[in-house]
Amino acid sequence: MSSLIDNLTNIISATPTAIAVVDTKMCYIAASQKWVDDYGLHGKKILGRSHYELFPEIGEEWKAIHADCLRGNAHKN
Repeated sequence: MSSLIDNLTNIISATPTAIAVVDTKMCYIAASQKWVDDYGLHGKKILGRSHYELFPEIGEEWKAIHADCLRGNAHKN
C-alpha cells in the first residue's frame, strides 16, 4: 500500500494542473507544483499541514462547504 501512495503522490506532484489532496482533517497529503505556484506556497512545507493553517483568511462559509464535501457531498463553485 505504501508504494501505491508513493506512486500517487509522485503523479500528483508532477501533474501540470493545480491539484491538492487533503485528508479528513484538511491536512495536505499531496500537491502539484502548479498548486504550489498558483497559491504562492514556494518554500513552505505544506505536506501534513492544515489548509486552514496555510490560509487563515478562509471564512466559516468555506469551512462548512469543505466539511460537507468531506462527508461525501458535492458542491459546485
